[in-house]
Amino acid sequence: MTKYCFILGTGRSGTYSIFKSLENIEDINVNHESNFDFLLWLGTLKFHRKISSDFIINELQSYKEHIDSGLGSGERFFDVSNALPLIIPELKEVFKDSTIVWVSRHAYKVVSSFYFKFEDLMYPKVGMQVLLNFLKSNSGIDELLPDKRSCRPLYSSKMDSWMRLRNICYHWVHYESLALDYSNLIDIKMKFEDISSDKIKIEEFLSFLGLSTSIVDMKYFAVPSNVAIPENFEFDHREFEIFSEICGPLNSLIGYNPKGYKTVYLK
Repeated sequence: MTKYCFILGTGRSGTYSIFKSLENIEDINVNHESNFDFLLWLGTLKFHRKISSDFIINELQSYKEHIDSGLGSGERFFDVSNALPLIIPELKEVFKDSTIVWVSRHAYKVVSSFYFKFEDLMYPKVGMQVLLNFLKSNSGIDELLPDKRSCRPLYSSKMDSWMRLRNICYHWVHYESLALDYSNLIDIKMKFEDISSDKIKIEEFLSFLGLSTSIVDMKYFAVPSNVAIPENFEFDHREFEIFSEICGPLNSLIGYNPKGYKTVYLK
């Protein structure tokens, strides 16, 4: 078992449930989104070509030293995060002996959850405007503060009523595309739908991590965690059209039913 394990995904993909299932295991230092805003800031600046890979590697080396200083003898470090996918190559360069796990979830569940339940955090209008202003100003990187409200890559900069939804859709597409592009750096991929419903899949996943079901809190694989609003929302017709156009092809490519959760619009 490697010393470092990074469990990554798009967000809203069941990663928090995995974190909750592991957090009380002895000899594992398990974290949920460690140093999140700063790492997301690095990834956003990389996406917009404001910093180099060498800059990111130097920052991650300092981050690694900080992690190592806090680990006990024989303790393993786990981080469950959706900030790190943007810097996977640099992460693997610094944490050479790490294990990287990728967790996917149906695009409809991810995008609708972000869109309806995280209006103030996931591409809020004010955050998008802050990033747009920064990109237009050619200011130094210190002018963009590490803040999840503004530090997410802008894929669509057209300021209209659909800007936020388009960016959330492209967020899912970009992250899942990274998982395909960096498949040689990712040690195992899984779908949260599988490990939340299939006992054999759960056991295989835990075995890969060097863990057993006897020491893992299994209830979190079946019961959703980190639910901001305990309600499912559905897109209206126009929202679903935008979602389908952007997310549909890749959603199908990675093995999800293209009809998803909203079949009425496909009749």
